Amino acid sequence: MGAFLTMMFAIGLAVPQEQATDPNIDDLKCVATLAAALDAAPADQQQLLSLGVIYFMGRIDGRSPGFDFSGQLRGLLDQGNSETEMQAEITRCSAILRDRGQAMIALGQEISGAAQ
Repeated sequence: MGAFLTMMFAIGLAVPQEQATDPNIDDLKCVATLAAALDAAPADQQQLLSLGVIYFMGRIDGRSPGFDFSGQLRGLLDQGNSETEMQAEITRCSAILRDRGQAMIALGQEISGAAQ
């Protein structure tokens, strides 16, 4: 049994572990991605994208007052992103916004139902 556990532990160390992500950087990636999409977006979608940028900046602000948006954003932009990475960020950030929007709708329905 001891040899089995030792082998499993050794295998676990050999498998690359996912690096812990920084939620501020993840949210900043959403800010950058949505802001980049803003100029090319149709007029009817620009307001939604702007609200998304504000939402993610607010998450960072709430979590880390005094966050260095300018410096961190410059560092992020210097890294550059491929089209595939941009699409992955759009998908990830859109899912967060969709889930938040659905939660807001549910809350509104709950409040209006309780008021009746």
